[in-house]
Amino acid sequence: MVTFTPFDETNVFNSPEQGIMVPPGDYKVSLSKFEDGIFTELVPPVSFRIEALNLQSMPITDRNALIDFSKKVQELFRVSRGTNEYSKELINKLKYMKEAAIQKSYANALIIKNMVELERRLSTVDRKLNGDATLLRREFESPTSIHDRMNTIMTGLITTTTAPTTTFINSYNEAAKAFTPIYNEIKLIDSDIKKLEQELEQSGASYTPGRLPDWKL
Repeated sequence: MVTFTPFDETNVFNSPEQGIMVPPGDYKVSLSKFEDGIFTELVPPVSFRIEALNLQSMPITDRNALIDFSKKVQELFRVSRGTNEYSKELINKLKYMKEAAIQKSYANALIIKNMVELERRLSTVDRKLNGDATLLRREFESPTSIHDRMNTIMTGLITTTTAPTTTFINSYNEAAKAFTPIYNEIKLIDSDIKKLEQELEQSGASYTPGRLPDWKL
């Protein structure tokens, strides 16, 4: 495993999909291996310096603005991607919960109805985060999703050497504004699912992922 460590902690744009972009400065690189739960250093940190190619002039104010903006973009991407993955986990959890409820001979119809409603809410979240897959498959125009905006910004930032454009800034602000209620909705859905899990446990339903059955001797 190769580890890069910036001296000034300004390594700000790092994404597996988009690569890495760092400002000029002093850095360190080391080499380690991870085996049987233990990190072993193979090569101690070695200093090196990244310098701008000077293909064009970039004022330090522009560079700082780019760094600050990249930090905000990276954080929104990290949280929105994590929220998207968590939403998928909730969808999968609901699938098993609904099966467990239906299997009960005295299944509570209201519980199942609530699960179907939660699935609908999660589907709405997915469309806002990732776009309407149904429309895209049929080659219809689909509203711009949050991840569409983020991917456009990140693709542009990975090669830019200028301050963020007004278009990028406005696009980020729109994405961040749209993401906030989605994030809050996922938290509410998560809370509602936990309540339904308690009801399933009280009814003696079979195991569902993420729910530890109660046991008292």
